[in-house]
Amino acid sequence: MNRDPTPRSRFPTAEELWAPTGTEGMPQDLLDAFARADWPRVKELVGSASVGVYGRQAAQLRARLPLGVDPRLDEHRSWSALIAGNWDELERCLAANPVDPAELRGIRDIVLAPLDRDPTLTATTELQRFFLGAWHCGQGGMTGRYRRLVRAMLGWRSDPLAVERGFSPSRHARYRRLQDAVILAEQETIGGRLDVAGAIAHEAQTLGDEGDNFRVIAAEIESGVAAARGGGTDWPMATPARLASPRGQNPVDAANHLLTLAPLFALRRDEALESMADLTKGIAVRIGAPRMLLRAETWALAAQRDTARDLRAQTAALLIKARRASVGLRALPLLLDAVATQRPERFAEAEATARRAGAFWIQVSALTWMAALDPEARTTRWLERALTVSGWRRPPLVPEQIAGDAALGLTATGIRHAGAVELARASGRPNVIYEVARRHLEDQRTPAAVSGVAIDALATLGTTHARELLHRLARRTDALGRAAAEHVTHGHPTSLSEREVEVLDLAARGLTNKEIGEQLSLSQHTIARHLANARAKLGAANRAEAAAKFGAIDRR
Repeated sequence: MNRDPTPRSRFPTAEELWAPTGTEGMPQDLLDAFARADWPRVKELVGSASVGVYGRQAAQLRARLPLGVDPRLDEHRSWSALIAGNWDELERCLAANPVDPAELRGIRDIVLAPLDRDPTLTATTELQRFFLGAWHCGQGGMTGRYRRLVRAMLGWRSDPLAVERGFSPSRHARYRRLQDAVILAEQETIGGRLDVAGAIAHEAQTLGDEGDNFRVIAAEIESGVAAARGGGTDWPMATPARLASPRGQNPVDAANHLLTLAPLFALRRDEALESMADLTKGIAVRIGAPRMLLRAETWALAAQRDTARDLRAQTAALLIKARRASVGLRALPLLLDAVATQRPERFAEAEATARRAGAFWIQVSALTWMAALDPEARTTRWLERALTVSGWRRPPLVPEQIAGDAALGLTATGIRHAGAVELARASGRPNVIYEVARRHLEDQRTPAAVSGVAIDALATLGTTHARELLHRLARRTDALGRAAAEHVTHGHPTSLSEREVEVLDLAARGLTNKEIGEQLSLSQHTIARHLANARAKLGAANRAEAAAKFGAIDRR
């Protein structure tokens, strides 16, 4: 994959997340009380300096609270130590007997647990059951359980607990609604339905307080989900810059959310995934978190899969490391090993493991590969169902060539479904889009709604053969003919053929004639001929000008 490094998608280094932040812009009355060592007043005000809004600034301020003055202040300092992964400091805080030390110890033990052994957890309250369960599922990659737990948490009232611990009930309720919405959107993205995830993420941006980190995450989810459903993959990222700011998330929280959203970053063509993997790996190493480290190492290899030397050896080593880990941590290494070995049985194993963990996105990706490599009816039916339920149209870790072949496989086995057309469309391969749409439109069994999707795909494609097919359909007097006629009148045509569009698109990404030929299984001479024809039709002097002129055509 051709990556275009850009500052907007480059995450900060792990060291930057531990750098001093200062207190500029924080509530002045809190800072004044802190300077006077007026701890009763600090206790009243410290909740107003939300970690969600002030990020590392608030956490570093709380890390300076005195121990032994008040259990609630000890709790604030304990949480600052926990989310920074400062385990020695956390031990000192726990010795001061903060509020609910069992919860803090439990989360610490979950983060530090070895790959092959779950920590012993004892939840004595409903709060502990929710909190410890969420952390345990998150670190172990058990998406299905986490998703069910978050849904159960939506009906749990924590207002009385907030009052008991000195928080404003109204602010706590706002924060809870935002936090729960974002976590549910994350889990729906990787383990449920993308349309639900996008809707929740959209609403979450109106919840909580202005400037909260969770709002930034919600915006990233909404944009990433749109890409996963077939939209553009170059959305402007807000997370890297926010993380680099003093108000960005603390290291442990940042790593947890980034690793969860990694499948969305994998859709981009820039360095976002690689940069994210480097950051989370640095955090995991510094705090000594084995499960977090395995997830980060797996994504680091995924980011380099197109350029890595001896990918098979590296995925084999990763599987050895993950062999005793939970199924949630084994599913992605299995998928990467399947990609490296191209063995159908390995893809089947990755799909089955992901199903046990509830990692729906891995199921979709594995099934897409399986349908491309061996499009037998049973596999394509599974893929059809997965595409229908999940809404994925651009599966992570699936090259465009493979996605297009899977769409052809679905169509060849008799499936007439919008998901097949949309998968072809998201692959960006004009020849595949045309062929899949044509087969759907020429089959009388195709539902009318699906035919409409196929007509839209041809109209957007706008190539010579696509226009010819639309003109033929427009002569019909039925609903299909009327829909085709509408697009013939208002479409965005181009004089290029499907193959010329495909070759020109790859050339615009920086691929050489040899690389394009290898990807499309064509000779360099044929590639040069297609580029020459495209230049002539566009009136361009060279391939760069041709790519620029083609990119300027409005084909939405």
